[in-house]
Amino acid sequence: MGPPFYRCIVRSVNFIGPKFDPSVDNKLFLDNDTLTPILDQDKTLAHLLARIGKFKSVGDAKRNGWDKPIPSGWVEFTVGKGMNRIDVFIWNPQHTLAESIEEFPDC
Repeated sequence: MGPPFYRCIVRSVNFIGPKFDPSVDNKLFLDNDTLTPILDQDKTLAHLLARIGKFKSVGDAKRNGWDKPIPSGWVEFTVGKGMNRIDVFIWNPQHTLAESIEEFPDC
């Protein structure tokens, strides 16, 4: 079976929202090749978790309590335990940097 640290390999998933700007936000994640975009059909966290294969279906994810809206901003949480553990990181900004500068010109 091997040493205990072999049994606890943690998988992580990085989601990015539609307002993600790689020229500004490129330092948030270590590996920008593994970024998973949030699609228009992803309405809740259940949709995201079903898409990455954590649950067999959206309905299964909803039954397990993940029927919550996708939050704005930076969010990180863990789903599962032990070998089934997945760390989920979401960067879903409400505005791009250019939009923020237009909205708040005095800052």
